[in-house]
Parts: sequence; C-alpha cells; structure tokens
Amino acid sequence: MGSPQIKEYAPGRYSVIVPIDEGVQYRIGQIALAGITLFPEGELRKAVTVKPGDMAAASALTRSCEAVRDFYESRGYMHTVVQPSLDLHATAGAVDVRLMVGEGQLTYVHNIDIRGNSVTRDKVIRRELLVYPGETFNGVNIRKSESRLRNLGYFSNVTSYDERTAVSNTSDLVFEVEEQKTGQFLVGAGFSSIDSLIGFAEVSQGNFDIRGRPFLGGGEKIKLRTEFGSRRQDYTLSFVEPWFLDRKLAFGVDLYSSSVDQHDYTVDRLGGAVSLGVALGGPSRLDFKYRLEQVEVKDLNDTNAYVYVDGDTTNAFSFQEPRHVASSLKVTYSRDTRDNVFVPTRGARVFTSGTLMGGPLGFDTDLYDFEAGATAYVPLWFHHVFSLRGRVEVVDSYGNTDDVPVSERLFAGGARTVRGFRYRWVGPKVVQVNDPSDVQPAGGQSLALANAEYTIPLVKNIRLAGFYDIGNVWYDAYTFELESLAVGAGLGIRFDIPGFPMRFDYAWPVEKDDPRTETERLSFSIGYGF
Repeated sequence: MGSPQIKEYAPGRYSVIVPIDEGVQYRIGQIALAGITLFPEGELRKAVTVKPGDMAAASALTRSCEAVRDFYESRGYMHTVVQPSLDLHATAGAVDVRLMVGEGQLTYVHNIDIRGNSVTRDKVIRRELLVYPGETFNGVNIRKSESRLRNLGYFSNVTSYDERTAVSNTSDLVFEVEEQKTGQFLVGAGFSSIDSLIGFAEVSQGNFDIRGRPFLGGGEKIKLRTEFGSRRQDYTLSFVEPWFLDRKLAFGVDLYSSSVDQHDYTVDRLGGAVSLGVALGGPSRLDFKYRLEQVEVKDLNDTNAYVYVDGDTTNAFSFQEPRHVASSLKVTYSRDTRDNVFVPTRGARVFTSGTLMGGPLGFDTDLYDFEAGATAYVPLWFHHVFSLRGRVEVVDSYGNTDDVPVSERLFAGGARTVRGFRYRWVGPKVVQVNDPSDVQPAGGQSLALANAEYTIPLVKNIRLAGFYDIGNVWYDAYTFELESLAVGAGLGIRFDIPGFPMRFDYAWPVEKDDPRTETERLSFSIGYGF
C-alpha cells in the first residue's frame, strides 16, 4: 500500500486515492495438530472446520481454533488454548497451518454462585443453566447458559468465570449479572394502509411475580395493551408463566376484546384463551391453546344478495352472520433456529398447526383448520440477508355447520400477504345480483403464499428491502389451482425502532389472480415481518 494521493478537483473539494497492493491470495495447504496427548488426533481432526484448498481467511482459522477448544472444554478440560501457526509458501500461494493446542486441566464444578441480582430470584436464573454442581466443567454449555440468560431480557450484561477451591481439580462457577429495567410503558400513533389512523398504549413487565411483593423478580410476563383507530379497537390483557409448576412449561392466559371494520361490515370478538407450551428439546416446541370467544358480524353496509363471480349463479353468498360462540383447541409444532426473533439474520422457523372448533368442544360453530409454513434466513456479504417464506392453510366446516362463516374465511392481499394488491382482495369474489358492477372480496377456504426478500442495512435500525410476493386464496377446501396466482414485486424500507417498528413498501402488481382484483401499490404497517 502506498501513500494516499489528495487532489483538489474544485474549490474546497478534494478527492483521495488510496493505492492498494492486493498481494497473493493464499489457500490452505497442509493442516497439522500439535500438543495433543489426551485424545486421538483423528477425533480432533473431525472438529477442524477448515479444509485443505479452502481460502486462508483469518475468520475461518479462528472458527477452527474455537471448534478444537470447544472439543476440549465440552469434556471438562477448562482453559484449553488453541493458536494457529502459519508457514507461508508465497510462490505456491499456499499456507500450511499448525494448530498448537495447550490442553487444559480436567475440572469439576463445586458450587454455582449467582451474583449481582438484587431483584431477580436465584431460582429464575438457575433454572436456565445447562451446567450443574458435581459435573465436569462444560465450556460449551456454560456459554449457552450465558446466552439463555441474556435472552431473558432481565440483564444488560452476563459474564461467567471460575474460582479455585481448596479441593483438587474443582472450581466454583460464578455467573455475574447486571440487572436492567424490565418494565415498559409505550405509547404511539401512526397510519397503516390497512387500519388507517391508529394509536396504541402498552404497559408491560417482563420480570413479574404474581405471588411476591412488590410483584417483581419471578420471571413471569404480564402485559396490558390497547390499540385504537378509525377502523380498529383492541384491548388485551396477557399473562405468561414460563416455568409452570417449576417445569419447562409455558402457561399463558389472555383476555381480549376487538372490533375490526372490514369496510362493509364489522367483526367483534370478545373472549379469552388458555395456553400451554412444552419444550421438546433444542429449538423445537409444542403449544396447545384453548380459546372461547363470542363472534358477531354487525354494521352491515350492504344486505343485498350476492353470488360468486365464477360460480353457479344459484350459489348465493351473504355477509350476514348470526352472533355465535366459538370453542376451539389449537395444537402447534414449531422449530425455531433464528438468531433473533424480531430481525433475524440467519436460521429458520418451521411450523405446522391444527385447530378443532366445536364438535366435542361444544358451542355453535363446527370447523377445523390446518396450517403449515416455513421461513429461512441466509446471511450474505456486508450483513445483507436473503429470506424465503411459504405458508399454506385450509379451513373447512363439518357437523352442524354447513358453510365456513365470513369471520373465519381466509383472505389475501395487502401489506402482510401479497403486496401490490388491495387488502383482502386476492381470492374469491362475489357480485351483487342486481348490480353487476358491485364486486366484493368474499374469502375462501384454501390459501397458499410465498415470498422472497432481500434486505440491506443502511444505518443502525434502518434497512432497505426488495421483495417478490406470490399467492392466492381459493373457494373450496384443499383446492390449489396454481395457474391462477397473484404476483407482486417492489421495494421497501424497514425502521426497526424498538417497540414501534415500521414498514413502508411500494409494490408493482406483476400479475393478477383475477381481472377484478383491485391493486394498491403503497402499503405501510406497524410491526415486524410476517
């Protein structure tokens, strides 16, 4: 690299040219291990992630050193040190690598001490740990335990270290935490392309204790939230105990009231839900949710007779729906390996769920619903992220319910499904018998959606996005006519503001599912990705 060259190309304006000598690009040659006495070399070579012929990137060598260190520390040999020694062959563009291993000492855990917590109870911290007294020190599980404690949201910093004891080959393990505020009061207002003018207020406590005084430190979560606007009013009170009966069971209770204006009618819901989540090991879990709610469709703007656009003219449709009580049980299996729940950069989430309404659960409506979906995030260069999403869903009636009511039908179109099209306008439509120009979306019983998105970070908490959406809704259950799909593509910007994330998108409708489908290019929503 030479000296920078500075030139003035206009009064007060300069250009700076920095010459760069790229040098030789090296690849990995031979790989050797030194200092090994405790384990067979063949086992350790399996842990080495870099291979002969790979680019000799410093990050790749660091990962290999960490993998060898983890091999030792997962077996109790603490303070193992691994350093690379390089032998360059400039003419061949190769570098031989020797990993110098300083083997640690086999160490057992004596006591585990928790320090720095004045509000959070010891047991709330200890139940998240993956290491126990009497076991060998497991460096990998210690670091995983630190990560789990950070993810609780109770602490601004978590560190661990060992302290020698008077007993040979044993040490105390110390987890030191710095507590932070876990209560929040949020208020905000905005404008959504779906909900129009909206506002919200929320009071929450992420480290609640319903049995203690002053109701803090038990690791429970409680939230009271209201959303209000020109088209929506929501009120929600939720409570979660993540370790129900001192087991890894997430028990939750929700009470809610909502009213949503769908232009031609309003759907009111009043009810509650009880949930139980079971960790299956690793990133997998099983969730059960029982819901009991009263549903009412009211404020109908139009009580005229309608028929489906592409169906038999005798197949009548009505937006009218009697008030009814729905009793349902939903079971969901999910596997989540994302590195961040809100703004992921790597990993995947897959889920499948089934819902039974009515029947043996009683009350007025007999329906069932199946849904499955997957999302994958791939990190690229310079923190760019490519993501793929897909979802399918089917709802159908049985028993004493002849048809799926409009409040339970599936809709697509808009900011969170297929952008470039008006909210809920992708899928089946009905036309007024006496006025063929009056066309309305009616929803369906089968849905399929897919999305690809590429995001680029601009500055902190702001990302640019390019996206491609495709999908449709079909009238009958288990009907997926893939030759008729709505397609939209466009650009957007993401403001990842904690507590009030916003998404602006401008989409071009590439292809309509139906000539009557209405388009809407600009969409704005509050909340993270769908």
